[in-house]
Amino acid sequence: MKKLQVLFFALAAILFIGTAQTATAQARTAGQGSRTFTITNGKLGPIQIGKSMRSIPSSFAGLYDRYKKETFDFSDGDIGDEDAPTVKVTEYSFFKNGKNIFNVTTDEKLVANKIELKSGSSFIKTPEGFYVGYSARELFKKHPRNWDNAYEGEAWVDSGNFRYCVNDRFLTTEYPTAISHFRQNAKITTIYYFMNLGE
Repeated sequence: MKKLQVLFFALAAILFIGTAQTATAQARTAGQGSRTFTITNGKLGPIQIGKSMRSIPSSFAGLYDRYKKETFDFSDGDIGDEDAPTVKVTEYSFFKNGKNIFNVTTDEKLVANKIELKSGSSFIKTPEGFYVGYSARELFKKHPRNWDNAYEGEAWVDSGNFRYCVNDRFLTTEYPTAISHFRQNAKITTIYYFMNLGE
């Protein structure tokens, strides 16, 4: 009888230790997955607005696991101006777990000048604490003036070098001037950081 009791307690102890180790490993993994980043003075991980993108790493823990880049011609003039000069623009698309999280645009010398946060990037925040998916109504409470809309499917408001965009499907009017102009479930759909916003 005593031998059975000893065997029972030994098995229970092994089961407890194994469960505890599994829980610890899961907690550690969850902690790594929930790492957050803040764009501070144009810096996001290894990326710095105003600096070259030539030597950025192929991955950065918690931020992205791969990227691709594409170069194309961009017309540096008004829409419809066929004589406007064109410049080479390179866009870097950054991915995490197979999803395009954010993009960075550069000039012809591969100097970063714009960051675009996309859907799924809620772990990347601005110094004000805003992120893609944040309540648009709460954003409006902090920035109620100077909302704009260029008939491109979204309204936006600027704050410093940041532009916060809300898709038109979340609005009841083109130019929101009251919190009621945002639907209850309205959220920030895109965030941009520009090198020279407003200039």
